[in-house]
Amino acid sequence: MSILDEALLRDELARHIDKPWQLEFFPSLPSTNRYLCQEVSAGLQSRSHPGRQSGSRSGLRSGSRSGQQSSPPATEVRLCVTDQQTAGIGRRGRQWHSGNQSITFSVLHHFPLAASELGGLSLVAGIAIVEALETLADCQADLKWPNDVLVGGNKLAGILIEIPAATQTPCAVVTGIGINYASDLAQQSVDQPIATVSGCSATLVSREVLIAGITGNLLAAYDQFEKYGWSFFKDRYAKRDYLKEKTVFVHSGIVPVAKKDEQNTELIEPEARQALARKADVVGIDDKGCLLVDFGEGPQPLTSGEISVRAIP
Repeated sequence: MSILDEALLRDELARHIDKPWQLEFFPSLPSTNRYLCQEVSAGLQSRSHPGRQSGSRSGLRSGSRSGQQSSPPATEVRLCVTDQQTAGIGRRGRQWHSGNQSITFSVLHHFPLAASELGGLSLVAGIAIVEALETLADCQADLKWPNDVLVGGNKLAGILIEIPAATQTPCAVVTGIGINYASDLAQQSVDQPIATVSGCSATLVSREVLIAGITGNLLAAYDQFEKYGWSFFKDRYAKRDYLKEKTVFVHSGIVPVAKKDEQNTELIEPEARQALARKADVVGIDDKGCLLVDFGEGPQPLTSGEISVRAIP
């Protein structure tokens, strides 16, 4: 598969984004999320020490909706896109590597809110992604709390939201998105079966179109979140909730690693997972975006940072 066409990507972004933006494209990068988080931290340090000047970096590609070259304001949308991510990190420290059969990018957006007011944001990002996939590629997908996009129970995409250290209001949020575009299992380090856009789409579109369309949808959803909060999205999420009314295993703490595969990827045996798991019935999502489960003693909320949830087949 050919590498991304940066000029085409820029044109598509201009069609889908109605606010100032900057694109930074790299043929290869350890992690798009880490790159943008480091950029935010560097910017905060620079503003704390006005005498410092930041150096230029090769690979930087500036732009805006009008196509003008500019330096990004502190609150401008920034996208980091790479053809190959070599050291990506998923939720709870899991690896997420990708090659040019995948889509890997991150979006930096500033919210006029405190970090404590962003509950449910990963679910909003998931809604934006699946709605874009439905519109652009006729790909029907579900959402698994808190950050997975599934097709037929198999993982199509993952989301990782990070708030760089020392961020205040407006709150800088980096949303990392990884999507399996075409089939190449060697490109991914995952511990579950995967789905691909090419395998589930009736209308396969280019990676450039998908990146731009998803980004436009994501930013529109984030604007709605700023105005109305998570409650505005609850019904839209419920229509695509993979865990709705399912019985699940809730895993907490450190799960022992049983073995590794040929790519040195850590594999966790089902028996090891279940040994540290509790069975629960999923009740729904609360007003803060937490998963409500019932262990037999009534509903209680779970936050994404504490646990991992797997549906029982």
